[in-house]
Amino acid sequence: MLIRQIKVPAVLDSVKMIIVTPLIAGILTILFMLVGPGKFFAFLNTSLFDFLNAMSGSNLLILGFLLGCMSNLDMGGPINKVAYLFCIGAGTNGNTEFYATFTVAKCIPGMSLGIMSFVFPKFFDEEDRLAGPSTAILGFCGITEGAIPYAVKDPIGIIPAQMIGGGVATGLILSSKIQIGTIAGGAVFMLPVISEPLAWLAYFIIGIAVSMALTFAIKTMRKSKVVVA
Repeated sequence: MLIRQIKVPAVLDSVKMIIVTPLIAGILTILFMLVGPGKFFAFLNTSLFDFLNAMSGSNLLILGFLLGCMSNLDMGGPINKVAYLFCIGAGTNGNTEFYATFTVAKCIPGMSLGIMSFVFPKFFDEEDRLAGPSTAILGFCGITEGAIPYAVKDPIGIIPAQMIGGGVATGLILSSKIQIGTIAGGAVFMLPVISEPLAWLAYFIIGIAVSMALTFAIKTMRKSKVVVA
């Protein structure tokens, strides 16, 4: 917005808007991140990654639960990416069961919220109800970001339920050591390259059910408190 205040000849205005403004703004943002909050986020990401590495030799059920919680905490954000990179790193060393957990975790928020907006419409506004089918489709395709608008409107009612639902599914998958034949992409349509597709699908459905049940419980309790008040 500041760069847009700089006046240029009319013939160059389109060039400024399309090329110059985003280029300068991008460079300034990168420099700010490098000397400012970027150092903190780098430290945070490194610490989380080291923590997961330290956990990798312990109980797989607990580690899987943590990976699922991290994946669905910020739904595609930096903590999600720490879990993603950890699973990718483990997969390149032949431990593809870690990436099998990530594929299920990132599908759960979109699928559970998309289904809930249709089954329990009273908990959602018109905008969220209309977005329900597309959110479920995005979740089916492994795109978590479709659930973000729901989480922004009601973080307390949405995020904890998605974390726990994802954690339950990923904990079960990792402890069962279900393998996947690729460490790229990943969603429900990856079933042909999963070592135990029926078990993976069953854990996926359990994760969705847990997320929906917890979301229903949290929203019902909070609505009851509002009515009483």
